[in-house]
Amino acid sequence: MKKLGILGSVLVVVVLLVVTATPVMADGKSKAETLGPFYSEFDYWQPGGYVGWGPALYYGQRVQVHYVAVNEWTMTRKQLDTDLWWVRQSLTQRGTAYVWNWDKTTLLDTQPFNVDEVTIGEVTYLANWYHVYSFSYADKWHYHWRIGGIYHYWGFAKDGVFLEFG
Repeated sequence: MKKLGILGSVLVVVVLLVVTATPVMADGKSKAETLGPFYSEFDYWQPGGYVGWGPALYYGQRVQVHYVAVNEWTMTRKQLDTDLWWVRQSLTQRGTAYVWNWDKTTLLDTQPFNVDEVTIGEVTYLANWYHVYSFSYADKWHYHWRIGGIYHYWGFAKDGVFLEFG
């Protein structure tokens, strides 16, 4: 077996470095970044209240529910193309549900509520938060909104198909 001189050894090392580093350098967009945690206040009245579903069934009447919480979320994203990113976003909400009679004159109850959501898919713009319907394609979406023992709402998506259950 022929021995390589110093110049030959250096050449082999340079070739190996170029060959192994080229895929990473050629696709500079392939590195994923993790962002967060982020926090924001959440203050939400259920549009149209609840009539014949959700908490209305538990309380036996039409109700208005005011949700107050703190959102906490993180995301990992990776650029796939010039205007396309893969995103994995996780959200938790922890707060209080204020349950009011229909005309909002009597507070009927206060209960803790929480939300857990994971969305994985593709988006066409950069942001620090994406609503699930911002995803141009959702590989996976798991969503669970609950007032313990009173109301549960589940949403799921797999391969772009959304299913929702109250």
